[in-house]
Amino acid sequence: MNLFLCLIVLDHIPTPADTIAHLKLLRAFAELKVRITKGDNVSQQATKTWQVFVTNSTRRFIIFITALKEFLDLKPSSVHDEKSRYNKYDFEEKKAIDVLDSLLPHWMLSCFYDNFVRSDFLIFAKFPLPLLKINEAIDNKIFEFKPKHAFVYKYLDIISSFTSEPQDLIYEFKSFSMFEPLVSISCPSCHQVIIENAPHTNDKATGFADPTFSQKINYGKCRCQFDDIIIHSELRKRQLAADVNSSAPLPGLYKYFSNFISDKYFRDRNPEKINDFIKKEVARFAIQNLSSKNLEDSIQGALQRDKYKNHLVGCVLRQGRFVEKITEIDWLHSPALKEGVAESIIRYSRFFKMLTLYDNQRMLVPTLDIDLVWHTHQLSLHSYFSDCLRTERESVIDHDDKVEEDRLDDCFDKTAKSYKYLFKQDYSICYCWYCVLSRGNSQSKISSIFGKKKSKDDNIKPSPLFMNSLGITHISIHNSIILPNTYSEVKTIC
Repeated sequence: MNLFLCLIVLDHIPTPADTIAHLKLLRAFAELKVRITKGDNVSQQATKTWQVFVTNSTRRFIIFITALKEFLDLKPSSVHDEKSRYNKYDFEEKKAIDVLDSLLPHWMLSCFYDNFVRSDFLIFAKFPLPLLKINEAIDNKIFEFKPKHAFVYKYLDIISSFTSEPQDLIYEFKSFSMFEPLVSISCPSCHQVIIENAPHTNDKATGFADPTFSQKINYGKCRCQFDDIIIHSELRKRQLAADVNSSAPLPGLYKYFSNFISDKYFRDRNPEKINDFIKKEVARFAIQNLSSKNLEDSIQGALQRDKYKNHLVGCVLRQGRFVEKITEIDWLHSPALKEGVAESIIRYSRFFKMLTLYDNQRMLVPTLDIDLVWHTHQLSLHSYFSDCLRTERESVIDHDDKVEEDRLDDCFDKTAKSYKYLFKQDYSICYCWYCVLSRGNSQSKISSIFGKKKSKDDNIKPSPLFMNSLGITHISIHNSIILPNTYSEVKTIC
């Protein structure tokens, strides 16, 4: 097995420059949150303000993607096979590449493979995040995102070709109030505007960004047979009706039933037939009478998966935990930043080899420094997919950022032992105050890992980057790994 581990070489492993640029981008996100919440990261109002800001930013991102696709005016794909469609877009559309190359991300480019396969816009998903250009646009002292005017003009040119809504034509909010942005809400089924000037939040917590969102239809010509009171579950009903009646594949189809990026022993399955089966099963219900819970149960039963949801706002908010940890440690000001990042890239390459072994069915938990490099790797979807598909597993490894922390502790323990066994080096190499205190707690699973003395054969030397008050080789509570199994329902075994 060790010989096999030595033979795997990542073709597209992130460089130190890319990783540091990503680190700088995360710091810019953290500083943006400080500006939006006015430095308050404790009060309920600040938490709510950030949630509304993320909700509004997510809406703007979706508008941008929609506008960009229309702006590029690409011809629809003539192939329907998933693998052929993926391989067709090998950066041959010169016009599209020129446009994409002239853009910088406005908020967060979360390239969801399933969404872009279904919308026939894979060229965007496969275009790598331009980290080095982003690095140039971020101020080195205050970490404010200040792109060149050419990038701003190109963004506004694309948006203005799609919408004339005043707030959508704003490039950046100099100030933000959670009560001020008002939005129009359209029916997902008929695309008619059904609510105008809906608040993101209000004193009754019935705004669009509130879990208890509730507004009465006040505009439009929608004749869909649904309730007049619009809440989140009502919008999901309408979206499900649109998805079932659409000729496009259902959301999640290529995430859970792909015959290209999933387990190699399931490559002969037919996503189109599965799609038709699920639509028929869902259509058996009277959609307008389904509650939100019934909706989730019906889709879950059809997909044979855990709860079916891919909520972009939730993903961004959960990403915030990772950003906070990165910012708190302040890697960017370490005197040994480059050396430490180079070491972390080596550690990540080993971790990647562990998680792509086909006989490994355990959930693996990265340390914070490994998680950073792993995230950087994934920012180039095409490169990450290529490296995953070249391994023994021949499938793409995904995250699971909703694992309980107690389980993370246990699986982190097992990950550390496996890493030590395979590579003869400690998984965690930190000497911070937290680790010193943890060594005295015999009941702490993490302390038994962090408390170990460095082995004589450990070639990774401690540096100031590993000696901060928190330590970059602590467990990363943001993400664990879901390893593909031979069943459509992935079951990780600790």
